[in-house]
Amino acid sequence: MLPDHYDRLTRGQRRSEKNLPMITLTINEQKVSVPEGTTILKAAQSAGIYIPTLCYHAKLSPIGACRICLVEVDGEKRPVASCDTQVREGMVVRTDSEEIIRQRKQMLQFVLLNHPLDCPVCDKAGECLVQDITVNMSVLEQRFTAPKPEKTKEELSPLLDIWHTRCIMCGRCVQVCKEIQGARAIDYVVRAGYTSKVGPTESGGYACESCSQCLSVCPVGAIIDNTFRYSARAWQLKKVNSVCTFCGVGCQYELNVRNNKVFRVTVGDFQGHNRGNLCSAGRFGKDAIHSEARLSAPAVRKNGSLQSVSWDEALDYAAQRLKEIVSSHDGDSVAGLASARCTNEALFAFQRLMRQGLGSNRVDTPAHLSNHAIIHAMTGVYGIPAPTATLSDLDEADAILVVDSNIITTHPVAALELLRVHNSGTAKVLVIGHRSNKLTTQCAQYARTSPGAETALLNCLTNILLSQNDLNKESLEKLDGYDKLKLHVMKYSLGDTATRTGIDPDIISDMANSISASKKFLLVLAPGSLQSALNASVASAAINVAVLKGGKVLSLLCEGNAQGALDLGISPDFLPGYKETATAQNGSGVPNIRQAMESGDIKALYLMGSDIQKEMSLFGIGMDALRELELLVVQDVFAGPVADLAHVVLPASSFAEREGSYTNACRIVQHSSKAIEPIERSRSDLSIISQLGQRLGLASMETVEAARVQIAQNVPIYDFLTDKARLAKGEPWQYEKVAPAGRHKLSLVVEGRPAADDTYSFVLTFDSMLHYGGSVSLHSRSLAKLRVDEAIEISEDDAKALGVENGAPVVVKTKNGGSVKLPALISEELPPRVVSVPSHNYRAVQALIGKLDASVLRDEEGAPAWVASVMPAKG
Repeated sequence: MLPDHYDRLTRGQRRSEKNLPMITLTINEQKVSVPEGTTILKAAQSAGIYIPTLCYHAKLSPIGACRICLVEVDGEKRPVASCDTQVREGMVVRTDSEEIIRQRKQMLQFVLLNHPLDCPVCDKAGECLVQDITVNMSVLEQRFTAPKPEKTKEELSPLLDIWHTRCIMCGRCVQVCKEIQGARAIDYVVRAGYTSKVGPTESGGYACESCSQCLSVCPVGAIIDNTFRYSARAWQLKKVNSVCTFCGVGCQYELNVRNNKVFRVTVGDFQGHNRGNLCSAGRFGKDAIHSEARLSAPAVRKNGSLQSVSWDEALDYAAQRLKEIVSSHDGDSVAGLASARCTNEALFAFQRLMRQGLGSNRVDTPAHLSNHAIIHAMTGVYGIPAPTATLSDLDEADAILVVDSNIITTHPVAALELLRVHNSGTAKVLVIGHRSNKLTTQCAQYARTSPGAETALLNCLTNILLSQNDLNKESLEKLDGYDKLKLHVMKYSLGDTATRTGIDPDIISDMANSISASKKFLLVLAPGSLQSALNASVASAAINVAVLKGGKVLSLLCEGNAQGALDLGISPDFLPGYKETATAQNGSGVPNIRQAMESGDIKALYLMGSDIQKEMSLFGIGMDALRELELLVVQDVFAGPVADLAHVVLPASSFAEREGSYTNACRIVQHSSKAIEPIERSRSDLSIISQLGQRLGLASMETVEAARVQIAQNVPIYDFLTDKARLAKGEPWQYEKVAPAGRHKLSLVVEGRPAADDTYSFVLTFDSMLHYGGSVSLHSRSLAKLRVDEAIEISEDDAKALGVENGAPVVVKTKNGGSVKLPALISEELPPRVVSVPSHNYRAVQALIGKLDASVLRDEEGAPAWVASVMPAKG
């Protein structure tokens, strides 16, 4: 039995809690022993003694508002709230006396005094805590009367409403928004007896993020999910454990299904490594499953148009054409791109199809672009593109450096873990980035940079660390390039760097001292913009700091199974398990596909997944290039412009219609169950690839079990994939099994500062936005209500200087002639002279910077540095 607040503690705190002296007390004449600091409520629960609660929640600090948990304690004049009263040695507690039961009933009657009896139409019916306690305590009549105040419902966000008539003022929503979400978007706005109410914070907080934390903890039907309202009853729904693939955190949750439809997403209070937390995309993106844009049947192009055919005809045709192209040319005339949101089993089968079935090593994933910086930097230093740390390592650290601050949009739940560790006081959280947000305002130290200045700052921090000679001696012995790095960073003095970056020298010095004093340093990398995703300069400079400190690196990839794609060989550079491939020089990653298509080297292209079009567009793989192919096979969940050009269309099932495993950015491999049957005539990616592979002479691998056996046999780090118990639990694969032993190579990197001038005086950045989780999320109507797609973000200072109001059209122009006109979004997050366009608006991105080529991925080129002019639109 551990203290009441145990679930909110870091592992370091838990170790000290376990060493606390034991306290023995008596509850209902039963002896109970618990650690010092435990509340009466938790002590009673450990002994199997029931005490009703309404405001108490295990994830939150005690609120003590409802008084339903009252108990008698010998020596106390009046009953005490068991949720926030700690045990004492020899304490005698009575939880079920007649007087206590009478007072609890009275308190519950007060709660019910103005609570409407609309259970038949309330979405919370069947899982309402007030319902349960009322029945359990046999409160069948109301002794009190009071004037019923006029209360209405109020919008918290486009997807969440608060029904004030149902609110019991327990305070859970206020507490969770403050303590866990860190947003303070909801608060007590009126405190006046029965007219009290909670609502959107009027000052001192952030806008509601639609994270639905308040929805999860509300004990009644006061906070309502508008996407679920009046659609089904809780007891009609079957909950199926699944894994979110919108970002690299890979949160566990439950798909609530009925009649082959997903109605809502729920999550257990402490479920998974996400600790029961979800973001807006995880909670509300589920309606993409039932999008009208779903591909419903296989099709083959005949007489210039796509025509629906049987699965056998589509697969036979695809197999025959692939054979003909390989026979006429060679295996490398076929290229394959797979989404990093497919299952591990499907990804392994895909690379097997390409390599063994077709003899091609041109296999890749667009995730290599959105994560290029991390992949390049981690491979350069550690030999493999995999994190050395996991989320649980945050609890062990005493200083955590986060690069960059936009992690709250790219990996929202990981940002919550950073806030939790910071609030626990066990680690200093230090943040570098150009966006100011709830993480930067609550962390220990924040260095606000302009895009492109991060490398200079990190080099300066390295210089200070080296000058102090207070480094991990054991780690230094394993380093290559130490002397060269020391010489390289000498030019990044404190004063010079402060001048070049505009950062207060005291901030730089304090951050360096915090890192220097750390005994257990940890670096968190998250590519928050297109620039930081494409170029490894910032990531490499940050890793230098971690290596010198002997610390770990948590490199957060963007897509839900990007790590799994790398592990299982969706790359031209290595085979599954990071084994070298003899034909790596013949591989072709996404940036080189356009050139290979233009030269005629690639005759056929196989696309599996929904995250292709953006990267293809950015790197100039346009529709004309696709039209020139002899064969284009599109295996996807959704229709779109690329599918419209295909010779063969193979409709794939969504994540809810298949089972399989995913590997998150922390190397944690998790099983996701099949929640509903495939919609229309779609099939799982694994089934499609396996059946096509059989037509190309490969052995069958159509079931998840068969695929897992093959993976476990061929990929040592996945040797536990057939162990259902370990998969259900979710655990990271062992880094030591595959990481090359030996020395780490330090990187000499320079900053790519944007060349601004009087005309192009703004730094242009393409930032990730909240409520976006890859192109699948673009098919969610719910997220579309939250997300900003068409906007140009500018700072408040710049908007004032330009005379631009929120929503007014502005024109952004770049040096290469690019131009877009979009509504202005005045942002408190951006610094002056920085303008941002959402990175997922690839049409605007391409219009501004043109098509990219492989040079932006070369570390020696420096970070992509884009500048622009910003003017109010005329007319």
